[in-house]
Amino acid sequence: MGGESMKRLAFACTIATAAMLGTAAQAEPIMLDFVGKTVQSTTPYMTGEADGVFHLVSKWMPLEAPGTPLDGATGECFGAAAMVAGKMTGDGYCVYRDAGGDSITLRWWMANAAAPRGYWQFTGGTGMWAGAVGGGQWVDTPGEAENTGLSHVTGSVEFQ
Repeated sequence: MGGESMKRLAFACTIATAAMLGTAAQAEPIMLDFVGKTVQSTTPYMTGEADGVFHLVSKWMPLEAPGTPLDGATGECFGAAAMVAGKMTGDGYCVYRDAGGDSITLRWWMANAAAPRGYWQFTGGTGMWAGAVGGGQWVDTPGEAENTGLSHVTGSVEFQ
């Protein structure tokens, strides 16, 4: 094989290898759609009939999210929200431990919400969660027992 042919073959192999490595490195997002059960400890500080500030804490029971890396995770969320004329704006953080013991941190927020609903985003963690990116939405509804809630969580996670 001549010098020019060898260069072309080497170039073709380099391109093919780069294409294979690029494909392998691109992770597909994992879609999330589950309902988490919480025990809530909310302290309201009412400043009017439809106005107030709320200190929010919720402890999550083990998540039932089969087929996702969040299955079995437990943790707590905390933050604060202000209500003005019946609409809530607030934010906070959640810290979980997955079934393998790694930590997961995410931020949640809501803006001008007439019901407890908003958005969330991964902010870090340990192990595979250190490079997690993604987020989505959440909607809270009352649970069956006093001081309990259900959070419908949707979104996605991708590991970098």
